[in-house]
Amino acid sequence: MKVVLSNIELTLCAKNPRELHKSLLSIFKEGASILEKVIIKELFRRLSLPYEEQADFDFEGYIIRARELLATRRGTTPIAEVADKQPLKDHTIKPCLKVVKTLWQNTPVQISFVVVDLNRGQEYPQNFLCVFPKNLFRKNQRSNLRRSKFAKIFDENTHKVARKLLQEALRKETDKEARHHIELSLKEVTESS
Repeated sequence: MKVVLSNIELTLCAKNPRELHKSLLSIFKEGASILEKVIIKELFRRLSLPYEEQADFDFEGYIIRARELLATRRGTTPIAEVADKQPLKDHTIKPCLKVVKTLWQNTPVQISFVVVDLNRGQEYPQNFLCVFPKNLFRKNQRSNLRRSKFAKIFDENTHKVARKLLQEALRKETDKEARHHIELSLKEVTESS
């Protein structure tokens, strides 16, 4: 496992099973297929999905199938499927802002926001759309805003959607520190528009 982790960036591979396949192949050569079968069986077992062994094993195909089965169970559309079949801005999006609090060892609580699409389901991270841009609505950061995924998804409605998401989050949020961060972001969005 140490060899794999030192040679493979797992967060990248989780989104792109083809890259994981290539990485395992480069490390383990012919042995990669055995490891991939073990990974797939364990994935299906942990997700409580029916596993059917195929004659010609295709690692990426199994990952796609697992996503489809999981999405069907949850009544949502797999993120990869939406991205492949239609641009996100053409997809009917029901955006909502989710406050995420993280605590790392010996650090204060970090508060960040993510934008979720409620048409993809109620569960996070299945409905994850993008990270809400942090400090990008400041006047000196406009070029960064244009490159953000948030701006690409909401296009010319970026400021309007951002303001609406923050106002709705402020209305619902009860945590004092989270409310403070929402108010600061709302002030930035208002001043930049």
